[in-house]
Amino acid sequence: MKKKSILYSTVIFLLVLMTTSCQDFLEEEAYDQLAESSFPATFEDLDLVSNGIYARFSYYHLRYGAYEYLTFCNSIEGCFNKRGGGSERGGGDHYSWQLSPDFRDSFRRNFYWAWEVINQANQAINSIPNLEGSVDQVLLDRVEGEAKAFRAWVYFDLVRFYGAMPIVTEQASLEEDELFIERPDDIQETYDFIVQDLTEAIELLPTKSDYAADSNLGEEGRMSKGAAEMILAKVYLTMNGYPLYDSSKLSDAKTLLEKIVSSEEYQLLNNYPDIFSVENELNDEIIYAIQNNPLTNDGELFTLSRMVPPNSAETAKYTGTPQGWLAQFGVPLEFVKKYKESDGGVRYNHNVTTEWLDLIDNNTYTATGYGNAWVGKFNLPDGYENNSWYLPQDFPLLRYADVLLMLSEIENEISGPSTESLGYINQVRDRAQIDLYNLSDFGSKDQLRDSIFWERNMELCFEHHGVFDLRRRGWDKVQEIVTSTLWYDPTISALNAQDFSIIQSGGFSENQMLYPIPPAYLNQNPKFKQNPGY
Repeated sequence: MKKKSILYSTVIFLLVLMTTSCQDFLEEEAYDQLAESSFPATFEDLDLVSNGIYARFSYYHLRYGAYEYLTFCNSIEGCFNKRGGGSERGGGDHYSWQLSPDFRDSFRRNFYWAWEVINQANQAINSIPNLEGSVDQVLLDRVEGEAKAFRAWVYFDLVRFYGAMPIVTEQASLEEDELFIERPDDIQETYDFIVQDLTEAIELLPTKSDYAADSNLGEEGRMSKGAAEMILAKVYLTMNGYPLYDSSKLSDAKTLLEKIVSSEEYQLLNNYPDIFSVENELNDEIIYAIQNNPLTNDGELFTLSRMVPPNSAETAKYTGTPQGWLAQFGVPLEFVKKYKESDGGVRYNHNVTTEWLDLIDNNTYTATGYGNAWVGKFNLPDGYENNSWYLPQDFPLLRYADVLLMLSEIENEISGPSTESLGYINQVRDRAQIDLYNLSDFGSKDQLRDSIFWERNMELCFEHHGVFDLRRRGWDKVQEIVTSTLWYDPTISALNAQDFSIIQSGGFSENQMLYPIPPAYLNQNPKFKQNPGY
């Protein structure tokens, strides 16, 4: 399909802002923020700032923001491995939950790009009053809604990764005095700010059908009312778990999700692989996706190219020749075993790769022992070889299947197993062509809850949900899952047993439910307190 013009304006915006090379970025030289008092002076200027939010959000998620490291580490479905590049595994270990100094550089990059998104959103929001009366208010509302939704979304990531965050609503860099403020002691303050931003964004944003009906609003695929409603529902559902355990907003989350369902703007696709197809981007199941375009080098640069088997045809599609070092993101064999036993159908076959041909030695390898399986979900289609690392397909962050699974979870949390809670999860299972659940299958709320979370792993694996789903279940449940046979099988390898020993000896502790604040920012801001245990 033809890529939307937002991608091209985003590329132009980045060319204006980014005068440094990739190596320069790693040294974190500051970008020109276009912060002249006269800018933005027109709606076209403001729209450029708005498109810059999308660009930075893309970089934060899929390029330099190290998001994949933080979401794959310590989650059920993802891990780092020792294949391909020899000893390279990113410094994280999903078995032992240990974080090396190398891995902590990922926090620095993630932190940097998160605040870049927030900073850009603040510029857009604070510029709007200067244009009121001279620009169509509907367009101004759209930009304000976009900016507040993205700002809240990134704050939501930060509070789940790192804990309570200082609330910054003015444009400023992390190095400036404006951010020399203390973190709030109460994490609720951060959640309150996120809820406020998203509540206001929902009132301001167009719907998906609004974009389709009026091209003057902007392109389809932009932030929409439905996307903001889904994010807020996810916030409320997270508040129900660790660390707040506040169930007071579950009914509000249910109302938001029911609005998405009743809007009839989204639906499950009949064929699961079609969700991720290049030819089917922005399909009816997608509520929000990061749009990529390899023709303009506007796409994912690192993440997905590192999920493929070493020296395989997939690595050759990225680079022109098979590569071993790319293979860094493996899938735990224990996860694959349970996945195959529970599903074994269209989702399993599409999402994981357990056998591949090594184009260097011409041997066919099968994932056995400690050797990891690989991610098949985002494999490049034939015909997209030699695209200089850039992906042709979009990356889904919010989709309708997640809406149904959240509704199933909420119904269960409120009323226990019921025809309503099973009705939602069974829609997802029916599409996957696996057996549907009956009420007689569940004797308690806890049993259904476990099944819903496992369904989320099978349906949404490798889409940046696993680590958050695991942690919001609380420390006791995390310990149970991490030390279960899903993670530990002493017959697989001595290394696996060694990692389990680290967990049992106290190297695995509750403080690791949050990541450490990057030391670089603690040095810059002495008021920014480190998380306990680091």
